[in-house]
Amino acid sequence: MIAIDVGDDIAEKLVKERIEFAFLALHGKFGEDGTVQGMLELMKIPYTGSGVLASALAMDKIMSKKFFLCEKIPTLASRCFDGMRSKKINRNRFLFLCGCVKPAREGSTIGISIVRKEEDLSPL
Repeated sequence: MIAIDVGDDIAEKLVKERIEFAFLALHGKFGEDGTVQGMLELMKIPYTGSGVLASALAMDKIMSKKFFLCEKIPTLASRCFDGMRSKKINRNRFLFLCGCVKPAREGSTIGISIVRKEEDLSPL
């Protein structure tokens, strides 16, 4: 068994080490979004975990939510807004008594913040 950190040279490392099977323990972009999985499929290297589509869909919270709603899978109420345009948005329309704000395309808990009052939205 060989541990390999994913970097820009991951494909070269896989070839150099003659990897025949990949046990994925990845986090964040390139790990959870299907990028590495797609590369492994192109290289014909079998791997553990979800495939390209499932990984990409799970990484995109907006598309995941749309999929869940379309398939009638129960999901919490949510609002989506562009933080770049947040000054043009009446934030009170989007405020909950308690909730969380999460980037639409980040892994796990990266960038998440708990919202209890309007000032908690300011980092957008």
